[in-house]
Amino acid sequence: MQDSIITGIEEFSSSHPHADSIIQILNEQARGWNEGNAEMYANAFSEDGSFTNIFGMFFKGHQTFFQKHDMILKNVFKNSRFEYKLVHLQFPVDEVAVVETLITVSAFNKSGSFNLIHTDKEGRMFTRLVQVMVKKINSWKIISYHNLDIKEGIAIPELV
Repeated sequence: MQDSIITGIEEFSSSHPHADSIIQILNEQARGWNEGNAEMYANAFSEDGSFTNIFGMFFKGHQTFFQKHDMILKNVFKNSRFEYKLVHLQFPVDEVAVVETLITVSAFNKSGSFNLIHTDKEGRMFTRLVQVMVKKINSWKIISYHNLDIKEGIAIPELV
């Protein structure tokens, strides 16, 4: 796996023939976020995918996913730093991947409804993101994306 910018991939990269394809998507998402490029971040999101954001709001469709991320990357998360840690990767069947990650976002403008989100002493927000990906023809697409912020007082063992 070349030029990976996520952590925790060592135990997963050779665990399945498609693991590297999934890790590439995660890398593209992280690069997209860190470059403020919502198109790159949303690239693998399916046309008919569904997603739940950290506030519990539910949406459908690639265009909506792109628009919501474009808006936050131009505002509250402009110039923020996004880091992925791959926590769990499983393939219940060969062409379906369930991807669980721990996300750390730092250097963002905590304002508006984002004041409700817990941050640590260093101003970092932590979320757990589960994505379900399906291999369609020759590419992997995200069909479900569920993100949730980690509340104050909840231990994050992956950071130890």
